[in-house]
Amino acid sequence: MSTDSQIGSFKAGADWLRADFHLHTLSDPGQSRNFRKEFRDRESEFSKEWIAALVEQGVQIAVVTNHNAFDRDEYKNLRKLGKREGILVLPGVELNVKEGGGGIHTLIVFDPETWVSNKQGDDRIKRFLDSQFSGVPDEGSRTTSDLCATLEKLDGYEGDYFIVFAHVESDNGLLSELQGDNLKHVIENCGERWRNRVLGLQKVKSEERLKGRWHPDFAVPSFVEGSDPKGIDEVGIGKQCFLKVGELSFGAVKFALTDPQFRVLGEEPVPPSHSRIEAVSFTGKLLDGRTLSFSSGFTSLIGIRGSGKSTLIEAIRFALGYDAGEDSTYKNGLIPRLIGSGGQITLHAIDRHGNQYEIRRSSHEPPEVFDSDGERVGASIRESILSHPIYFGQKDLSKKDGGGEKDIVERLVGSQVVAKRKEIAEQKKIVIAAISGAQSLLEIDTQIDDEKELLSDAKHRRSVFEKHGVPEALAKETAFKSDEREITSTIESVEEFASAIDTLIEDYEDLKRYSEYESEENAEFFEKFHKSCSGIDSAFSHLKKATDSLEECREELGERKKDFSERHDAVKEEFSATRRALQDSLDAENVSSLDPDDFPAIEEEIEKHRGEIKELKKRRKKLAKAEEDLLAELAKLRQLWKEEFRIIEEGVERINQAQSALQIEVEFRGGKEEFFNEARAAFRGSGIQGTTLRKLVDAYADFTLIYENWDAAMEVANSSPEKIWEFFEKNLPEFLTYRVPDRYTISYKGKDLNSHSLGQRASALILFVLSKDDCDLIIIDQPEDDLDNQTIYEDVITLLQEAKKKTQFIFATHNANFPVLGDAELVHCFAGNDDAIELMSGSIDSSEIQTQIVNVMEGGKDAFARRKRIYDLWS
Repeated sequence: MSTDSQIGSFKAGADWLRADFHLHTLSDPGQSRNFRKEFRDRESEFSKEWIAALVEQGVQIAVVTNHNAFDRDEYKNLRKLGKREGILVLPGVELNVKEGGGGIHTLIVFDPETWVSNKQGDDRIKRFLDSQFSGVPDEGSRTTSDLCATLEKLDGYEGDYFIVFAHVESDNGLLSELQGDNLKHVIENCGERWRNRVLGLQKVKSEERLKGRWHPDFAVPSFVEGSDPKGIDEVGIGKQCFLKVGELSFGAVKFALTDPQFRVLGEEPVPPSHSRIEAVSFTGKLLDGRTLSFSSGFTSLIGIRGSGKSTLIEAIRFALGYDAGEDSTYKNGLIPRLIGSGGQITLHAIDRHGNQYEIRRSSHEPPEVFDSDGERVGASIRESILSHPIYFGQKDLSKKDGGGEKDIVERLVGSQVVAKRKEIAEQKKIVIAAISGAQSLLEIDTQIDDEKELLSDAKHRRSVFEKHGVPEALAKETAFKSDEREITSTIESVEEFASAIDTLIEDYEDLKRYSEYESEENAEFFEKFHKSCSGIDSAFSHLKKATDSLEECREELGERKKDFSERHDAVKEEFSATRRALQDSLDAENVSSLDPDDFPAIEEEIEKHRGEIKELKKRRKKLAKAEEDLLAELAKLRQLWKEEFRIIEEGVERINQAQSALQIEVEFRGGKEEFFNEARAAFRGSGIQGTTLRKLVDAYADFTLIYENWDAAMEVANSSPEKIWEFFEKNLPEFLTYRVPDRYTISYKGKDLNSHSLGQRASALILFVLSKDDCDLIIIDQPEDDLDNQTIYEDVITLLQEAKKKTQFIFATHNANFPVLGDAELVHCFAGNDDAIELMSGSIDSSEIQTQIVNVMEGGKDAFARRKRIYDLWS
């Protein structure tokens, strides 16, 4: 197969080119032309200057239409020179057809391959002209045949052609010569020949002139333009028209004129402004060194099943950083098969501002973005580079479990709530922290009770020593121990205080640089503003003094601690003597169960528990508002959920307004079944019955409302409140941050979507996708799966034709209706196996691509049945 390199200047597929359908040359016999005067004695220079004039005016499709004449040799030379400059020069004639009062100037455009360069060497244009005039015609000569007879004679030659009526509102123009109902009669008399051959009207100044005069059973042809030059300075001058073509050929021009709505413009086309992928490049394995281009409109990847279409779709998906979703093992497995373990996929992308980027990704690495200078940038691929692209893999649009609607809505409107969902994620963290505070409050109460029990036990053990006078005997030693603990505690607190101040200074260090800011527009204001900031310097100065004072304090306290240690050491022998005397006294009393050495430890334990209780109560005081704070944060989270829903609702409403076949309703937190399943999974193993959970789910919209109305909820549950709380508390962070899903109800043509067949459901959902107006790129692998051709033609293609003006579409398909009826700007034809992928790339205007569509794709020629005019052109 041939490669994409063969499509030349049409590497991105069909493009808009300026066309001039009414051009005269040196060979024109008309007295109204000045070419012969201008090029007298230098006729050999005419062709080059004529082509140069077209180049200067940006004309790339030019039709030679001399009055009642055609010079075959001159045309061949112009065609050859034009080809070098990327200009298609077509043969034609401005024929003055015998019709109306003075004749109608009719531009006949011939297929050069059959009328000029045929195998027989037959100058068929000359033969035709000779049959229309008895002698050598001039500019004013009229044919012997009227319009209908002229078309009949032209059809008798073995060659293709089409008709454009020149300057239709001027003298010798179609509308000027055929007044009243005469035009309708001529159209009706010519019948199908008129329908098939009359493709253009030149210089239509007002469409009002056509109203009531054109035959209602025949479509109005395309409005085109031509410069009709009298001399070389007028070549290409005047009102412009543009055709969308995919190659420089007669067939492409004729094809474009059959589709005036989408292929013909009366003004310069506006360049695409949406973000898009221009091309994809590969290194490694199957497509090593290859680059495939994409149209800014509709690119169709075609081929039989297993030819490699899905591989390319998945390569793009992978490079964009999307998860594979359904069939992830299969989809992800395509990547190493395509590029190997060390290969790379590179997307060449353009953002909405026209900036160029490369998105690169290797098999086991995340995507990276590089700008046009090759510098890595941290831009978001699916927001900043490509605006809200959408990807659907095989069968994603027709999930047989009926669960695809929510997923599709999420994909379509999810990008609009990215910022809001970031807020929600942050608020969830705050809620979880508040939950931790509330749970800590419960834990502190338990800890205080535990400490009180331990304190009571220690006091009881102390009371045994009190009966024998131990506390009084060891009072001095106990006092020293207490003093030592106080000294240690104070020094530790000072160190914590100093550390906290150091951290505070470090955290707000940048605040001291306020005076470095210089305003370009408000210098005087900021001079006053900075003066008002002087308190910042003062605060930092005080903090610095505080740290210096604390450092001195720490040094002095360290010295005092040493002094105390020396004092303590000096009386240790005294303490030992006291203990020995106490032990002797106890022995004398025959008390063997008490050891004086144990008493200081009990005293220390009592002090420790008292201190713990004191600290816990301080913490409890700080956390006293924890429950209140949690409820406040939950209210904020619910508000953010509502705001998220409103954004989704507005997005859905825009889609509803964009088309009428499919309508969607969204119910906030309407996913009761998902809510129930979440609860059932969390309470598994608790012994709580599903009927109990169902009561709670039916009565309350989410877990937060159950929590806030706990007593009432337990009355509703009417079953084991302690057991329910045990599992509820265990899952509290998950429950209180759980967003009950919204419920989507989709109707298609007035009927609930779930009541339709699988094919109709898939049809509805793809309509939904195509109706999105804020997604710059839509990628779908085989959208036709489960779609019927009727739906593809009546709904999908109609929407696609309009949408591709501002959205890039890349579809992999084996149904010919998409590239044919969707008029794909670019087609990549795949043929391959496990070891290789072969490609043929080009526009749908290319005869090779047309052959591939007819012969390779499912349906073959049947794909053209709905658009017979196109099929007639191609077959």
